[in-house]
Amino acid sequence: MNRTIVPMLALLILAMPIMAFLGCGGDHPTGPAPNPGPDWPNALALPATDTETLDAVLALLADLREDPGIDAARDTLLARMVTGWPGLASAHLGTDGVTITLRFDDGAEAVLFTDESAFGAWIAPEPTLDAPAGSVGADKAALGCGDVVAPPNRKVHIVNVAGASNPETLGYTADLRQHLLDLGWDSDDIVISERSSFDDRSITPDTVFDQEGYGIVLFIGHGGFLYDDLGNEYFTLQAFRGGSYDGGYQDYVDEARWEQYRNWFHEGRLVSSTVWCEPDSAYQAHVSIRDDLLAEQMTLEEGALVSFICCNSIQLDDELTSLGAGSVLGWDGSMNGFDGMNTWRALLSALSDPDDPQSDAEALDTLHRMDLGYSSGHAGERTEMELGGDERDWRLPVSPEFRAPTDCLPDGAATCEFSVHFPDCPELDTESVVEIGGTVTLPPMAPATAEIEVRIADASGNTLAAGLFERDLGAGVGPIDLCPCEGGLQLDLTGYPDMGMYAAASADIELSYGDPTLAGASYDLGLPLTNLDGLIPGQVTLDVAVLSEAGDVLGTTTITEDVHCGDPRTASFCIGWLSVSAANYPTDATEIRVTAPNEPHALPTELSFPPDGTGGLYGFALGSTVSLEAEAFNGLGVSLGTAQTEVTIGCGENEVDVAFSEFGIILEASPEQADPDGQDQIVVTATLRGWQDGDVAVPSGDPVAGETVTFDTSLGNFVGGDQGVSDGAGRVSVPLVSDEAGLATVRAFVVEAGVESSPIQVSFGNLLTYVIDQLPVDYSGYDETDHEDWWISWYCCVFERWHNDELRLRMDDDGYLYTFIRKTQLQVGDTLRLRWTPIGGCWDGPSELSPVYLHYFFSTDYEHQVTVQLFPGVDPLTGVADMEHTFVNPLAAGPRFPGPSGADCRVLLADEKK
Repeated sequence: MNRTIVPMLALLILAMPIMAFLGCGGDHPTGPAPNPGPDWPNALALPATDTETLDAVLALLADLREDPGIDAARDTLLARMVTGWPGLASAHLGTDGVTITLRFDDGAEAVLFTDESAFGAWIAPEPTLDAPAGSVGADKAALGCGDVVAPPNRKVHIVNVAGASNPETLGYTADLRQHLLDLGWDSDDIVISERSSFDDRSITPDTVFDQEGYGIVLFIGHGGFLYDDLGNEYFTLQAFRGGSYDGGYQDYVDEARWEQYRNWFHEGRLVSSTVWCEPDSAYQAHVSIRDDLLAEQMTLEEGALVSFICCNSIQLDDELTSLGAGSVLGWDGSMNGFDGMNTWRALLSALSDPDDPQSDAEALDTLHRMDLGYSSGHAGERTEMELGGDERDWRLPVSPEFRAPTDCLPDGAATCEFSVHFPDCPELDTESVVEIGGTVTLPPMAPATAEIEVRIADASGNTLAAGLFERDLGAGVGPIDLCPCEGGLQLDLTGYPDMGMYAAASADIELSYGDPTLAGASYDLGLPLTNLDGLIPGQVTLDVAVLSEAGDVLGTTTITEDVHCGDPRTASFCIGWLSVSAANYPTDATEIRVTAPNEPHALPTELSFPPDGTGGLYGFALGSTVSLEAEAFNGLGVSLGTAQTEVTIGCGENEVDVAFSEFGIILEASPEQADPDGQDQIVVTATLRGWQDGDVAVPSGDPVAGETVTFDTSLGNFVGGDQGVSDGAGRVSVPLVSDEAGLATVRAFVVEAGVESSPIQVSFGNLLTYVIDQLPVDYSGYDETDHEDWWISWYCCVFERWHNDELRLRMDDDGYLYTFIRKTQLQVGDTLRLRWTPIGGCWDGPSELSPVYLHYFFSTDYEHQVTVQLFPGVDPLTGVADMEHTFVNPLAAGPRFPGPSGADCRVLLADEKK
């Protein structure tokens, strides 16, 4: 862990004298010449001159420590070195107060560990057959689940790098191994790697680096601090003996790897160090690993617990966490090895308590309550084991035993299949089979809450019974019996309409099992819903239709639930419906009509409400996307515009606005008639304008530029294409031609805005002019100003005018309505139909008949006029009166006056024009 030096006092005490020792000036006015670096030997050792300097430092320390002790000797040694020591450029005391960084004149460096109390007197080790080992191979990823993290196994690796310099630690490892065996560990899951003697070369940096395959790692060794030449402080961990490749390392390291060690040594990331050896009463040479190299090279099993019997070891928290450690337990300063050993024993006992296994944080709290997890530093200060690593609770993995006892299984049971499902981490799920009456133990599993699903089948594979229940695998789990059971569902309908004619009254439910060998069931339940009992545990699917009192389907939904053993679990579900309103509707609109044309069960089939009101639509599947089409009408029944929108059905009432466009399209043609020769053009112009107050069917606001307009025609072709972009005046013009005679219906659209114009009709060939009034005489000689007494009126009826099955006018009122109709839009062979529909509840006076006459001719050719009296055909059930006429050629036919007939709705002469 790289840290910028903070203690300014140490800098002032140590750095300033060294600067004086280095001096300045001479032949180099800008400072001394750059140091070319040390003349490194082939071995992992200091250059000879640096070794001599270090030996002299250690000799003085040995003399000084005899009386009054190491602490006073350290202070005296530092004072001597900072006043100037041949071969030394600087000496820094680490923030732990015991490690000293020596920087030599050639740039090489060494760390002097002066904490002689870290490990106590020698303890004779118990015999062990464990050989030093490397990686045992990774099992799989961590078993972390939710708030819990666990390694994939319980294998323990104890790495004792202090065994040669401090042989009492060999007693620690023997004691800890036995403690693990007493806690139930298998001996094959305990690996100890340690240097048993000073000449033992089996421990190398890779022994420290390679921790794959181990769920728990314990390091025993010296830890201290190193200062580089920039003033950065690094933690260093004692690693191995060092020396030359041919000094006993050939059996453990290949030559290429050793060369990599040498490179790291020259870079200062493997560092010469010395540690106190109590049996020899002398300092021994070692090599330590700097924390940045450790972070770069170490491989950990994901989720592993890494702990230390090592001073200052919590400094490695960040590095180990970044490598995937699930928990890091280290010391916050210098400490005593016996305290570390006792702490680790108690820690493993708490983590593996068979009745109440604890997490790392819980175990550390338990230790502290027992006055463990503490130690005394080199100066008598109180130090503490601290917790780092993953913020989740670290726990040991579990390997539960599963049993299929015959006394709880149904007759005919042939197989017992089961699965362990972790809801928070399904990637850890596992499946297995156990013999009837037998047991099976699964590999390590996450110590978290799991769902155990059981399926008991006969010899043919058909399910006889099942079970589904929860178990906390981290709370002292014992054998788990795989017994079947029954369960149920408590149905909770959380969202449904409860007022008006579409209030929910009941629900039809179709239940099916996820197991295809099980038969489903049907339920017809009133509200409130009752429980579904006696279900076979496992996954079930409910297809629900909620009905009104009349039996109409108000909405549907499909839910999937797990049925567990025991008391019914709540299955909450809902349906959704629409509350529809309109936005940006034309100001003259008096009615909004909304349909869902692609929804066969929509209720009502057409929804009508005032523009400022709302209406309800029902009959949809929860989660489906519904397309709505809306149309606005004025009081005369004239369509003012359309709108479309989509909505995804959620629970309960879904409020949705159908927004009409903020602009409309005025469609015009000039001329309105052309020859059907494929050359003569009719120019169709669409003008886009915004809607504003007072507009009825025609927008009069500002022009709308930049919109793509698409044209459509029922006859002919547009010259140059059917699209254009509106200009600054909001206009787009396209020429229309046809080589076929007839009437062309033309529309314009802005597709992206959902805007459509009202259609216009133009003619290729001659158009007929027709007049509808109450005069039986020829129309010649009259114009529109002469019709004061010719208007026809009706009341209590809806009047409609159709051209070739296309509605062109709709008027309705319960009072008098008046009309005089003159249009030039049809041609020979076309059909005109008039319809009167009685309005229910209206006053019904005596039946009378007034004449309705149709006059038509080619424009201004009054000499060849056809005048026809129209007679209604009345539907006796509905009272609807229809009058229809197909136009003939006025040049070939004279006037005709068919005989009179009657109608249920009255067509009366008007005394005056409305």
